[in-house]
Amino acid sequence: MPAFTAKALIIHPDKKRFLIIQHNISGNILWELPGGKIRPGESPEETLRREIREEVHLDIKVIKKIGSYNFRQVITDQLINALTYLAEPLNFQINLDEANKFESDGNITACRWVTKEDFLSDRYPTIKSQLKSFIKKLLVI
Repeated sequence: MPAFTAKALIIHPDKKRFLIIQHNISGNILWELPGGKIRPGESPEETLRREIREEVHLDIKVIKKIGSYNFRQVITDQLINALTYLAEPLNFQINLDEANKFESDGNITACRWVTKEDFLSDRYPTIKSQLKSFIKKLLVI
């Protein structure tokens, strides 16, 4: 049975870019959408607001669910279902130093606003090939 996470496709006001975050996992630099594990009693929307505030110190408005994709967690090999939501930023004061105070592992090392073409290129490696497939099929910005 899969565990569930909530991920956000946060669209920049220019409608051409979205936010990705960089993780350093055991020395591997990987990119993904911001978000995280849904806690018991927490809705996916609540998870996104909490996680994104913790990860990049950014407040968001969750607009709607846009789909999901599955992947296996690197360390435990557990199947994860990533419920993915469209969101927009309410502010642009991204502060990784402040955000990493809340991160238990502090492994978020960067974030970027990227175009679909940039993200799908080799410049942004992700361990979750399903994420790039999901973005390729879904995103029309």
